[in-house]
Amino acid sequence: MLEKFAKYFLDNQKITLVAITAISFFGILSYALLPKQYNPSIVAPAFEITVPVRGYSSADSSRLVVREIENRLAELEGIDDLYGYSGDEFASVMASFEVGTDAEKAKARLYDKLSSNYALRPYGIEAMNIRSIDPEDLPQVVFAVRYQGSALNQIEAGIYVRAIANLLKNEVKKIFGTSALDVV
Repeated sequence: MLEKFAKYFLDNQKITLVAITAISFFGILSYALLPKQYNPSIVAPAFEITVPVRGYSSADSSRLVVREIENRLAELEGIDDLYGYSGDEFASVMASFEVGTDAEKAKARLYDKLSSNYALRPYGIEAMNIRSIDPEDLPQVVFAVRYQGSALNQIEAGIYVRAIANLLKNEVKKIFGTSALDVV
């Protein structure tokens, strides 16, 4: 079968020349008309859901909060990845949608899913904070500063740690190439 096909084009050189010319012309035309970008913008909406869970240990917040949020969000259409983590008195879930999903529709579906299941939240959960993640603002380096002494109460320790964090921030600002710094 392939022999007949090759023989036809060898015998009809004019048709072969016209076919090669047409393919080359349309190839060059499509290359010239195709939009090109050095860094194309890709829409992949992502959101971070943080939940303060007072009195919960890391294991409890993972089991009772993070896993439940992940299970609810996994039901959403277009979810690409879910990543949850927890600590003492906090829980967080990062939900990313498939590339090309409309960001506003994704946000609306996420809010709707979380608010419709709000009555099923574990005891002690008062509020959830939902924040859009801009790919341009993702941290490259994260530092954690903790106070482990016993000489200060919780409020004094928080003030002390924040002062240390601000000193570190001011020193890191001096490093060439540093762009955005936040103390959280």
